[in-house]
Amino acid sequence: MNEPAGAILVQYWLDKSSEAFESATVLIEHHQYAACVNRLYYAAFYAFGALLAERGLSYGKHSAVRASMHRDFVKAGLLSPDFGMIYNRLFEWRQKVDYEVLLKVDEIMARDLYKQTETLLSELRKLIVV
Repeated sequence: MNEPAGAILVQYWLDKSSEAFESATVLIEHHQYAACVNRLYYAAFYAFGALLAERGLSYGKHSAVRASMHRDFVKAGLLSPDFGMIYNRLFEWRQKVDYEVLLKVDEIMARDLYKQTETLLSELRKLIVV
């Protein structure tokens, strides 16, 4: 990937990640926990997208991004398995809050996911060198 274009793309995904996390912060404080979980997942998804973009990679499906995290980063020893589990949890809960009927997310769950996402985002950003 062309270096200036690559750096721009990485920064684009990092900005989207920050915006999604800021949205999650507002949503949790307004007791909109399901919407918060959605934004937390996307904050992680976009941050990981920045990491992929830095390496000249991209995937069209969320499941492919998740598979890449485990194959290319967790199994390769670049990320702890704990971070892969956090991403899995976000992936699964985002599916639930977006598609399951009558599902309620309580404050304890939302705040737990919020803290875990904050930790994951910090770790992903450490791996980005652009």
